[in-house]
Amino acid sequence: MEPVDLRALRRQRGKSLRQMAEEIGGTVNFQILQRAERGISTPRPENQVLIARAYGLDVLVQWPEPDTQAA
Repeated sequence: MEPVDLRALRRQRGKSLRQMAEEIGGTVNFQILQRAERGISTPRPENQVLIARAYGLDVLVQWPEPDTQAA
């Protein structure tokens, strides 16, 4: 199963990046969400869970590979 296009899903909901980041809360801010949408970086595991929940996604489908560079 392929990861979901987070940007498209957010736009379908009519939300801006900032609105979505505020809705997610926790340690997820605008920049973390922007990087996740663009595939620039993989969010930390705790942020992956928050983002996946907010989008109604399975975290393991969205980010199936561990981020080996985050160590």
